[in-house]
Amino acid sequence: MLVLALLAAAIALPLSLRTAKDTAFTLTANTDVLSVEPLCDQELVWDLGRAEAVALGAGATPPARAASATSVHLRGGARAVLERRPDGLWRIDLTRGPLHARCIAQTGQPAVVVTVDDQHLELPTDPGKGPRALSVRTTRPAAAGKGQDADDKPSGTVLLLSGRVVLGELLRHGGGWQQTTSPLLREGKLEARTREPFTDRSVPVIEETLDAGSRVDTHACLAHAEAPAQLACLGTAPVSASGIVYDNKDRALDVKLHVTTARIGIAQHGGEQRAVAVTWWNRFVSLQFVQMFAATLLLLGTLAQTVVALPALFRPSPSS
Repeated sequence: MLVLALLAAAIALPLSLRTAKDTAFTLTANTDVLSVEPLCDQELVWDLGRAEAVALGAGATPPARAASATSVHLRGGARAVLERRPDGLWRIDLTRGPLHARCIAQTGQPAVVVTVDDQHLELPTDPGKGPRALSVRTTRPAAAGKGQDADDKPSGTVLLLSGRVVLGELLRHGGGWQQTTSPLLREGKLEARTREPFTDRSVPVIEETLDAGSRVDTHACLAHAEAPAQLACLGTAPVSASGIVYDNKDRALDVKLHVTTARIGIAQHGGEQRAVAVTWWNRFVSLQFVQMFAATLLLLGTLAQTVVALPALFRPSPSS
């Protein structure tokens, strides 16, 4: 028995420590804010309709006028923070992300270009020139007014996401009555799935509810606040999340994401990041074959014990 126990431990320990690299994670969330950073070989183009764009920082151009047609073009190295404001409108802050220098060396093109009607705003490839950020805010036609119905009605805008995506944001410290409400992740769900080798059937391995106020990083790099550390965390060939975001009647954003990776990072209420990963042991015990084998083995063991106990039931007692 001791030998069998040691053999089982020798098999289970490596399976418990080794993380599966190709786990399919699915994220659904209701959030006020999220950020997206396209990878070096990716581009995102968002058509926003009526909006106004403002350049921020030294070398910024005068604020752009409100436009009837506004689009945002993101390349690798950009970082976009999307927020649904309390008035129901979108706000998108555009800056340079940790991959900016690496991606610009490959493409030589600006990572952020905003088009408002016939006017173009961009973040130059040289961080020392031009504005440091661009801010885009959607607007409503004057006839729409500012009533409650206008605030709650979804705009119908659906934006594609790809690259690194972070849901939620650190809660802000209070700043008096003039401080706006702090955007946060309201609720969400994370699911990890794997495929069975024999049937190719997708089976769930992990299901976890995301608490309000949490932050979720598809690349598990929340522990690295500085750009060089984030760059090292992202690696030379980071994986890419893909999904969509759209607004809802609750003045928030609905997000649906899919990413195939080794781990997802979650930080709850400003705490330390913890990694959600699927080990080979998780995958092993989730296999239908293993579950059926264990159930059959248990059934046969129970039947064997019953058969062994049957003669004792019919054996006459010594008193008779």
